[in-house]
Amino acid sequence: MNNLLPFFPSAIGLLLVLLGLACASLAAIILRRTKAARLRQPTQEPQSPLLSPAVARPPASGGFATLCMRVLLAFGLGMLALGLAGIWSTQLSIGYQRTPPAEWSDGRAPALEPLIRKRCVRFINRGNTVGLAVAVVTPTNATIMTFGRPSLSSWAHTGASTFFEIGSITKTFTAVTLAREIEQGLVRLDQPVQELLPPGVELPEEAREITLQHLTTHTSGFPRLAANQSKLRTVAMFFFGTDPYAGYTAADLLQGVRTVKLDSKPGTKSTYSNFGMTLLGQLLATRAGSSYEALVKREVCVPLGMNDTTITLDRAQAPRVAQAYRALLRCGPLIFALRSDPWFAGNDLGGAGALRSTAADMLKYLQANMHPDDLPIAPALRESHQVLFREDKRTAFGMNWIHTQSKRLEQPIIWHNGGTGGFRTFIGFTEDSRFGVLVLSNSAADVDNLALALLGDLAKAHQ
Repeated sequence: MNNLLPFFPSAIGLLLVLLGLACASLAAIILRRTKAARLRQPTQEPQSPLLSPAVARPPASGGFATLCMRVLLAFGLGMLALGLAGIWSTQLSIGYQRTPPAEWSDGRAPALEPLIRKRCVRFINRGNTVGLAVAVVTPTNATIMTFGRPSLSSWAHTGASTFFEIGSITKTFTAVTLAREIEQGLVRLDQPVQELLPPGVELPEEAREITLQHLTTHTSGFPRLAANQSKLRTVAMFFFGTDPYAGYTAADLLQGVRTVKLDSKPGTKSTYSNFGMTLLGQLLATRAGSSYEALVKREVCVPLGMNDTTITLDRAQAPRVAQAYRALLRCGPLIFALRSDPWFAGNDLGGAGALRSTAADMLKYLQANMHPDDLPIAPALRESHQVLFREDKRTAFGMNWIHTQSKRLEQPIIWHNGGTGGFRTFIGFTEDSRFGVLVLSNSAADVDNLALALLGDLAKAHQ
C-alpha cells in the first residue's frame, strides 16, 4: 500500500534507536578514553612538606565530565530500549519477496489461468499484498488459484486451505441465517427489534419502529459504530494493529442500543452500520439459545459442507491462518510490513465480521449463491438476494447483499466485500449467475477493483 501514515510510530521508534545508539556509543568511547588516559598517568611523587599548600594541591580529576558522560550513556541506553519497545509495539516485520510470486492452481480450468495470473501477479508485485487466493466461476468452469505466501516469515505457498478473515462478508452469512429463521417461522422480516431485545432493554422512542428488515438492509438509521465503542481503540488499531472489538461485550452492545442516536429516520436511507449488524447477529443467536458461531454453522455452513468456515480455530486449523498486514511498503525486493492482531478474538459478537474461511470453502459459498438449486438451504439463499430497498437507480440492497448496476457487464452485480485490520476480501456474481469471483488477501489494500476487473475479464472471454 502507499499509505505511509501507519509507519509513523515505527519511524519514531527507529529514530529513537539511532539516537540512543549515537549517544550511548559517544559516551562509551569518551569514558573508555578517559579511563585509558588515567591509567597512563605516572604515579605522583610525595610532595615535600616544605612546599606551600597551593603547590601541593593535586590536579583536577575530571569527575564532573565523567559524570556527564555516564548520564549520557544512561540516556542513550534508555532511548535505545524505548525505541526498540516502540518498534516491537507496532508489529513491524521485514521480508523478502521473490519475483514472480509463487503460485498454485487446482488445475480445473487451465484456460482461465493466464487471465487470473495477469491481474493477480501485477497486484502482488505492486506491493499490495503478501498472499492472495482467487476463485472464479464461469458457465463451464470453476477454479482456484493462489499467489504469494501466507506470511513474510514463511516460504510456504498460499493455498486453497489457507485461512483468511473474511470481514464483512460475514454479514451475508448473518443474512442467510435470518432468512432461514424466517423460513422456519421463528422471526419475521417486519418484526420490530424491540420485541427481540431482553427484558429491561428498550430502544429510544425514535428507534422503536426499527425492524429486522431495517437492520439487514442498513436502513435502520443506526450509526456505523456504537457510541460506547472506544475511539482510542480505533487509533490503536491503526497505529499498533490491535483488535478494536477486544473487550466489547454483549452488555456493552445492549447499553449502546439503549442510548443509540439515529443518523436518519428508519427505512428512508441506507447508512452502512456494523453496529446494526452486530445487533442482528446477537438477536438471532439469543432467540435461538445459541452462540452466533454455532448458529451460523448449523444454519449455513454445515448444509453447504463448509467445514473450514468458523470463528474459533481448532488445533488443525490454527497453523493454516495467514498473517494479517495492515500496511506494506515495498523497496525493491524488501518488504516492510506492519502486522495486525486477529479481530473478534474471544468475542462472540460476530454478526458484522467475525468469520474466517478458506478459498476452498468460499468457492462452495459462491457457487451455492449463484446456483442454489437442489441445495437444502436454497430458499433462504434466494430470499437473501431479493431487493428490499433501492437506494437509487444504480444501487439496491437485499438481505445484506448489495446490488450494483455494472455498465461494463450491462447488468447488476450482487456482491459484498470485507475488511478487518489486515485482510481484504470480495465476493460477487452477475445477476444472471453466469460469472462469479472471490478474492481473499492478507493485507489492508483494497481488492474491489481487482475483483471487478477479473469479473469483467471473465465475461469478455466468454462473449
